[in-house]
Amino acid sequence: MGVAFLSSCETEEFALDPVFANDGKFLFQTEKTYCNREPENEIWSKSFKYDKNSNLTETTNFYNETPDSKTTTTFNSKSQPLTDSIFYFAESRWKLNNSTVYIYSRNLLSEKKRFEADGTNTHKTVYKYIGTTPKWEEFYYYTDNQWKFQYAHGFEFDRNGRLIKKSSYQTAEKDKVYDTFIYAYKNGKLVEEKRIIRTGEISYINKFTYTSEGLPFETIQDKNIIEKNFYTNGRLTEKHTFYFGIDPGFSQCNGNLIYKYEY
Repeated sequence: MGVAFLSSCETEEFALDPVFANDGKFLFQTEKTYCNREPENEIWSKSFKYDKNSNLTETTNFYNETPDSKTTTTFNSKSQPLTDSIFYFAESRWKLNNSTVYIYSRNLLSEKKRFEADGTNTHKTVYKYIGTTPKWEEFYYYTDNQWKFQYAHGFEFDRNGRLIKKSSYQTAEKDKVYDTFIYAYKNGKLVEEKRIIRTGEISYINKFTYTSEGLPFETIQDKNIIEKNFYTNGRLTEKHTFYFGIDPGFSQCNGNLIYKYEY
């Protein structure tokens, strides 16, 4: 398992996704979500569309069966993303919220630019490499007619090209680590993620287990199962999540959810 190009929050482009880094084998058409305590009452759902190369081109979110938001993505001939556009549904039509443009240099992602609905470029992410190996991911925002540094990630890889360390920095000088993520592998699969905060204390340890077919099975955080996956004929059909944090009210159903997938 290597580095997955993903979009999340402020787009951690080189974040590991231990469950779905290779989700091309799970081209589900819908994802329906339920509370663990009410497994028959759907609370929201998503629908997915793909192109002929199995690239995810559209995700639409529904609440109470009503469209809420959607993301559309375009790709180049190498299946690299070119644009992301995020829309919200209002007044019976889709309205653009923001969009992102991906820029490549020598076939490597070099920059991402985020544009608001009015066309204003408000954020950008810059990627730096040693050869073809990612080294830095730097986030900037535009204010007072200039680009200002926001934060950065630094990466270290093993000789097999697997991400083994990701460090976060809050200053442009990158002179003090804010937090660090350490990754461990066994038989070519990610088995542990450890987060160490700036005080040197361990924030959490995630352990990952797999089925006999090599598919992701459980995610265990500090001895608690926080995610469990179920398969039928080698395809993901259901996922359960469990929350054990100090503030369960942050998420609907207190973070205890059931996701069901249809193909």
